[in-house]
Amino acid sequence: MHVLSLPFFGLVVGSVLLYWFGIPARWRVALLALVSVIFCATHAPAFTGLYLLLGIGAWGAGRWIQSERPERSRQLLLVGCLVVLVLDLVLWKFVLSPGAIEGTGGRAAIPSYEQVVVPVGISYLSFRLIHYLVERFRGGLPDRPLSELLAWLFFFPVFLCGPLMRFGEWAGQTVERPRMVDVNQALLRIGVGVFKKAAVADTLGMIFQPVLLAPEGEASWRVVLAVYAVALQLYLDFSGYTDIAIGLGRLFGYRVPENFDRPLLQSNIAEFWRHWHITLYTWIRDYVFFPLFGYKTSPLKMYLGAAVSIFLFQVWHALSPGFIALGVWHGAAVVVWQLLQAQKRKRPKWRKAFKAHKRKLAPVGIALTVSWYAFGNVLFMTSPSHLWGVLVALVG
Repeated sequence: MHVLSLPFFGLVVGSVLLYWFGIPARWRVALLALVSVIFCATHAPAFTGLYLLLGIGAWGAGRWIQSERPERSRQLLLVGCLVVLVLDLVLWKFVLSPGAIEGTGGRAAIPSYEQVVVPVGISYLSFRLIHYLVERFRGGLPDRPLSELLAWLFFFPVFLCGPLMRFGEWAGQTVERPRMVDVNQALLRIGVGVFKKAAVADTLGMIFQPVLLAPEGEASWRVVLAVYAVALQLYLDFSGYTDIAIGLGRLFGYRVPENFDRPLLQSNIAEFWRHWHITLYTWIRDYVFFPLFGYKTSPLKMYLGAAVSIFLFQVWHALSPGFIALGVWHGAAVVVWQLLQAQKRKRPKWRKAFKAHKRKLAPVGIALTVSWYAFGNVLFMTSPSHLWGVLVALVG
């Protein structure tokens, strides 16, 4: 059931009307959980049972972890649950994923992988459950009914493409029937998302992706234009889905967090990634960077932590050569930027010069950042042979 399809439209309209006008308020969360599980089943029918098992298990483990039982037993249970979730994610995402073997992510070149199915939504589901269990251990989440956890875990507007809505954000909201102004804002946000995705992003991809996939004989200016056009396509595609998710959430009375904050207008690569897929960035920061590298750490650990975090930001899509190269590409850029900032702090003259010319340098920084992002996309969108063809066309 595609998000832009008529069946999905029918599901939304029917469930919203039933949610607000067809059932008592006490049944709404259960209905939302049921509708979301059905939506999941249309995308991953063979794995919905596994997802339910993980969700129910996490709910039960969370109650044990936040109980008055001995600290040691709660720690062991937490570690055991995290190991299961991480291994399950690694198994499906990186070991059995065809992208982990075939560089372009395609299956045709490996006949034995034609029957491999990667569970849709496994990454976001795993990230949500890791967050849930860790925060339950820390005592930062309330104890809620199983139906509410399942409604949050499977919430269909965000199930496929995010944002990564945390349970505290979900459970802390007072859900009220949206006023007409809320409905209008929700529909406008959905409309903007559909336009960005279907009208602009898909059109850009249809016109310019073939140029990058077959650059031989193309003029240099056309290849350069394709590089930037496809970069814009990826942003509009992803942010368009986010707009749709935020609008749908409002129709059910929930405020879904923002996921993009003008990343293409940021003047350095570090700020770019802080404003791109914000909920995943903060998840990696809170559950990878801080636990492994510390809050206040040495410069070396900070640089290593930044590189690892940005690397994971890329390879969670797939452990393919393209995404590995993309992780190194952006990880190195962030570390170089942090080294430059460290040198500025040591040199008052540098700091003064940058401050004096901040407005003049901002457009230059934006252009460099967008260019770094745009040309980096070529690393995972093309095979090595196509990549070489793009480079030849660019300099030719």
